[in-house]
Amino acid sequence: MDQVHPADAGEVLETYGIGGGVTNPPIAAGQPASVSPLAVWTATLRVSLGYGVDDATVLWAGAAPGTAGLYQVNIQLPQQIPRTQVIPPLGVEWLGAGINYGGCIVPVR
Repeated sequence: MDQVHPADAGEVLETYGIGGGVTNPPIAAGQPASVSPLAVWTATLRVSLGYGVDDATVLWAGAAPGTAGLYQVNIQLPQQIPRTQVIPPLGVEWLGAGINYGGCIVPVR
């Protein structure tokens, strides 16, 4: 995604990061996540878009299948994003732990 190819309000995005922690079923350190069953994140996640925009909906979160140490969070952007606004960094935040795992800039049309 970039300024020429922005996301649409309501669009589903795949986001990736590291350091996700415990999954169910658990994955041994250094081992790739299985395709079946999927290793689901056990933490409660919230994807904050900031600046008064509603949070994105987390559709699925867990270890990215076939990878070691990579986590995937599939989100749906809210329908009510101002069409001309560039959304500030998406931050995947674990509720309860109060940890924010960075983000990225997502232009929206």
